[in-house]
Amino acid sequence: MISIPSAPPWFSEKLARNALEAGCVLNDEQIKLLRLHAEWVFFWNRVTNLTAVETWEDLIFKHYLDAIIPACRWLPRVGRVLDIGSGAGFPGIPIKIFSPELDVTLCELRRRKASFLKSFIAYAGLKNIRVEQLKWQEAIKQESEKFDLVTVRALKLEHKEIEGLFREGLKDGGVIACWSTPHLAEKSLSRGILEYEWEKSITTDLLFYSLPGGIERVVVLFKKR
Repeated sequence: MISIPSAPPWFSEKLARNALEAGCVLNDEQIKLLRLHAEWVFFWNRVTNLTAVETWEDLIFKHYLDAIIPACRWLPRVGRVLDIGSGAGFPGIPIKIFSPELDVTLCELRRRKASFLKSFIAYAGLKNIRVEQLKWQEAIKQESEKFDLVTVRALKLEHKEIEGLFREGLKDGGVIACWSTPHLAEKSLSRGILEYEWEKSITTDLLFYSLPGGIERVVVLFKKR
């Protein structure tokens, strides 16, 4: 039987309070699942490099809220999701927990991280979520149905890669959400991604938000009309 260390007593309250301050309401079951995921991340970090997180506060402020705030404000709440480069499960698992009606595919190429994701999903009893240990280009080709949402937080996609996602992986009306910093997002757009606007079938939005501690973040949304 795996012995998972418990999160600090204040973890759940601080997570719920900071989410509420950002306008996102978490119910008791969602808080329980997010806490469980945090405990698994800390446990597995002892034996494999899941994430660079060092404190429980870092998990709340830099990872859970960074996933939940965009999911609450701008992202689809139903449909099929592909999370590219899931790593320790960010942002795919918090998004799934926040919007349980989503059908989520976590795409993670590295074996140990894929094993972590599979183990956590089974332990937590999450439904309609799976792990594909493949390159994302292969994952979208083997899917019979395209996605309503593609999330990209840990990787930097080039112009042609985003174009390939639109063509092969995204439904009409679907959205690609790319996490970034304001500086990097504006720099990338100035280098050519805004060319998509000229095609008239794709819109691009930069959606800004702040995390506790004054951390400025942005999600770049590419929407296929």
